Amino acid sequence: MMNKMSILLALSGSEQSYEAAQLAWKLAGQTDANVVAQHVVDTRSAWALLGNDKPGLVGSGLYVTAYETLCNSLRELAKKLADKYEDMAGAEKIKSDCVIDEGNPVHEICSRAKGHDLVICGHAPTRTKPIEDRSRYLRLSVAEGLALECTRPLLVVQERWQPWKALKILISVDHLNIEYVDACLRTASLLGLKPQLVCLATGVHEESPQNLIRDLRKAHTELASIEIEVALFGDFTVDENSSLWSHRPVRVELDAYSDSLVVIPTREIGGKRITIFGSSPELFIQHLTLPNMLFYPEETVEHSLKSTNQKSEKVSTTQSPQL
Repeated sequence: MMNKMSILLALSGSEQSYEAAQLAWKLAGQTDANVVAQHVVDTRSAWALLGNDKPGLVGSGLYVTAYETLCNSLRELAKKLADKYEDMAGAEKIKSDCVIDEGNPVHEICSRAKGHDLVICGHAPTRTKPIEDRSRYLRLSVAEGLALECTRPLLVVQERWQPWKALKILISVDHLNIEYVDACLRTASLLGLKPQLVCLATGVHEESPQNLIRDLRKAHTELASIEIEVALFGDFTVDENSSLWSHRPVRVELDAYSDSLVVIPTREIGGKRITIFGSSPELFIQHLTLPNMLFYPEETVEHSLKSTNQKSEKVSTTQSPQL
């Protein structure tokens, strides 16, 4: 018997966070998952806005008082947001509590994420922001920070959810993690989606797409009936210096998959999280116009495999569903 899947919703007062909540409730109703909403009072940014290391023209007491006033206002907003969220979830027949934490939002969400199978976070598409905002301010959004730090699958919601036609599973010719693919196939089954494998090639391989697909199916029998597409890097520049396998700019046409849920695998190398393109995952959030993106850390698969092995040694029949 499987335990229920657990979803952590990173909650804020934004339009995209509202759409993320709607999607979380849809998934919960479809998969009988548990949903916990988390709002973080960003005391870190509040102090960065007002705080000073040493007194300057005026004493630090004025800044401390302003900081405390600001934090109290943020706490009041958080309480109202949590109450409104729980009322709306209840109206949707979803039992979901909202917890309020304080501190660095990315760190606090990552900490709670360890006890959940999936994190859902709203994000305002970069195209809706003035260009000068990106050039003047280097601070990452919460979704971008989570893409770098979170070791659980992260579903980023940028627009109102429309039913997905398929689950597009991105893999690389140079780095094929079959455990990751298996986990994605289980996710497709859980969500009732048709899985499609998108094998990204650099164009430096002599093997034809037909032969590559044939060899993949031969080496991995679980792919025998899965639709496989071989795609070269296309017209979208992710980062001019991002590729691990080629000195050319990495270009990929992903916006064409706007009617599907796209799964982008990530892994940690040298203390930095990268995608299969060798680029940093937050670049995808900054540049892609996809309504939804699912970032899937390979560490999640490895951790789940270890947990499963430990449970089987104890002759346990309980296994958590894997996204």
